[in-house]
Amino acid sequence: MATERAVLEASLEHIQSDVAELKQDVRRLDAKIDGVQADLNHLRKDVGDFKAEVARQFGEVKTLIAQLESKMIRWTLGAIGVASSIAFGLAKLVN
Repeated sequence: MATERAVLEASLEHIQSDVAELKQDVRRLDAKIDGVQADLNHLRKDVGDFKAEVARQFGEVKTLIAQLESKMIRWTLGAIGVASSIAFGLAKLVN
């Protein structure tokens, strides 16, 4: 009976030691999870900032394209006006 009790006490001590180690492991994992969560939140903010910056720059590009398109239309109309003036002037000289 005393031997069985000693074996049970040794098993109990071993179990208690294992439980203490598991608690330490859980605490370490908890700290790591908190760190990962903080990193993830930081990454989410960075991605949001990046998306906002891309949207802002895309808006700027669209504005620049519209301005360029307007300039090209004005230059084209001006060139057509000059060419037609030259053509009418030449036609008048020839006749």
